[in-house]
Amino acid sequence: MEIYKSIAQEIVSASFSEQTLNVLGNVSSVLYPDSYIEFDYNTTAIPYGLVTTSEKKFDDSRSGSFYVPKNSTIIDAVVISYSGSKWTDNLWINAVNIYNLSKLGSNYILLGDPYSINIPKAYIGENNTVNLTTGVSPGNYSEGSVEDKIIYTISTSGFSAYSPLSNVADGCYWNLEFEDREIFTVPIPSEYVGGENCYYTSFGQNISNQNDASQLSVKKLLEQLDYDLDGLLDVKFSEQDLQISSSEIKGIPYDWSTEIQVRIWN
Repeated sequence: MEIYKSIAQEIVSASFSEQTLNVLGNVSSVLYPDSYIEFDYNTTAIPYGLVTTSEKKFDDSRSGSFYVPKNSTIIDAVVISYSGSKWTDNLWINAVNIYNLSKLGSNYILLGDPYSINIPKAYIGENNTVNLTTGVSPGNYSEGSVEDKIIYTISTSGFSAYSPLSNVADGCYWNLEFEDREIFTVPIPSEYVGGENCYYTSFGQNISNQNDASQLSVKKLLEQLDYDLDGLLDVKFSEQDLQISSSEIKGIPYDWSTEIQVRIWN
């Protein structure tokens, strides 16, 4: 019983500084790795199409933005808040307040701090702005963290691209840049072994041969993965994740025609 009295006394004498619990003396604790909370819920069927999940860091310590392209369906969207020693107290989507911690109580110490806040799909449009604040009590709020992020999943239908009539379809080595500024190079098609280089980066989106049907169509496909068209791919993938198939029509002699009339007078 003495150990329980000691722990109780430590709790009574503890003091809070924001979300930090200050305790004097030694504290003993026991962890139970087999403890868990079980939830039963019904999952929503994912619609047909290309399903992609993207992470978008905040633009600054107060706000972030994300874009849902046309012909796409939003499946899920959450904001990940790094509130530090404070509490995430308010969240807005397109100027609509969708989360307010003070509605749950005025003493934040007695409330949990959400790490992941769901954004209702009904408030999400094509161009979206998210605003977030943190605080220690109602009315005593400040900015959040530039490391906050938006994670959203969309389904896009009709994901394909067509090239104009071309006399070659060889491909190239594609240099790709993602939203987190990582760059990697991948041959498309996978069996390509030539010396041509193509680029889809923030510095430029260029192909090496304007008459190569493969290069033209892949560039159009990549544009569909760059939701805000800033040269940075919003969908992160590796070489193992990337599979591009092509459909080729051969035997078209010309992409233009000439009409000749022959008139004979007797």
